[in-house]
Amino acid sequence: MKRLVPGLAASVISLVAFGCGGSDSPAQSTGTSAGSTSGSASTGGEGGSGGAGGASTGSTGGSDFAVGPHAPAPQVVNLGGPVLKTPKIIAITYNEDANQAELDKFTTELAASSYWAATTSEYGVGPLTVGAPIHLATAAPKTTTDADFLAQINANLSGPNPAWGAADPNVVYTFVLPEGSTIDSGGVCCSGYDAYHDETKVGATKVAYAIVCTCPGFDGPGISTLGSLTTALSHEIVEAVTDPYVQTKAAFGATADADVAWSQVTEGELADMCEFDADQYLQPADMHYQVQRSWSNAAAAAGKDPCVPPSIPADVYFNSSPVMTDTVNATWYNGAVKATGVKIAVGATKTVDVQLWSTGATPGPWDVAAVDYGDAYNGKANLQLTFDKTSGNNGDVLHLTIKVLQADPNFASEPFWIESTLGNASNIWMGVVGQ
Repeated sequence: MKRLVPGLAASVISLVAFGCGGSDSPAQSTGTSAGSTSGSASTGGEGGSGGAGGASTGSTGGSDFAVGPHAPAPQVVNLGGPVLKTPKIIAITYNEDANQAELDKFTTELAASSYWAATTSEYGVGPLTVGAPIHLATAAPKTTTDADFLAQINANLSGPNPAWGAADPNVVYTFVLPEGSTIDSGGVCCSGYDAYHDETKVGATKVAYAIVCTCPGFDGPGISTLGSLTTALSHEIVEAVTDPYVQTKAAFGATADADVAWSQVTEGELADMCEFDADQYLQPADMHYQVQRSWSNAAAAAGKDPCVPPSIPADVYFNSSPVMTDTVNATWYNGAVKATGVKIAVGATKTVDVQLWSTGATPGPWDVAAVDYGDAYNGKANLQLTFDKTSGNNGDVLHLTIKVLQADPNFASEPFWIESTLGNASNIWMGVVGQ
């Protein structure tokens, strides 16, 4: 649901030596029949992948290239809720915001872009329309809360002559706070996250809304403030139309139970699933603004780069997949699930294979690192992770030794991820340890 600190995986590598690891939603279970909360996913195509330890069934790198064996990529499942089939966005900004005019242009470009269909159409979402923007003459609050915005939404969408028109279940009401204005929603905006989406009820009508903060430097020194804003907007709008009712009837909100580690680490919605990759940022050819790539179930099932649109159309995708063959207990938003992972008792050690694979020949070997969730997010390692080698090529098998230092009290399991880096590109793959 929230757009987290981007590139977290990369940022914590310096804290975790190669080899040594030092909400907003209600309680729901992931899986194909029960729900999660906060966001992302699809199927089919060229170069599909085999199961853990099996050969991939296709080749995208030419007739002489064989994709290395690897586990299939996860799918983001529909948890039973609807998507917005005829979505509309209304941008709500303050007149004091220096980016107001650019943000109005951005929403218009977003609706007309190839990016929109690439990220949403496979989930049953139709073309995006843009309502007249709302420009607020009042001063932006220096500090506010989610409850304040809910009150504002209700006040302006209800009554005999609502200022913003009657509440519309197809609209994502999208607020942008100018620089210097922040919101506390289970944490202060611009510190750990810069945007989120949610739902509320106006009378009998459920509506989706999103709030984006202006956070200079949030995406690093190479991304402008406007670039961070449009990236966050694209992230939240894609998620709000594919998972509009996160509290009461989640849709594409999480991976299946077997792949729960992906939801535990990323929060599981479509854009969440791609926000850790170094090449998540994209300026499509038909846009003047930066957006974020988002998860495609179809591309994932085809063994291709699951984050779309591709950063480079003919780019070779590479990754490193830990072989997970045990059924372990885990939790996700307090719901007990059965995940596919590796079973290791607290204090014990086990070594697992990590399969390296790519869809074509790469310019050279890529670097591989393992990151413990507890260390990255909480500064307290649950796992000690040690590789025998820290780089390799398609078809290579590395060996990751895992020692369980302590059980994670939040997930009843210990998620971790493998990061693969080559040049400016990086890709991640999740794993989970259970007792």
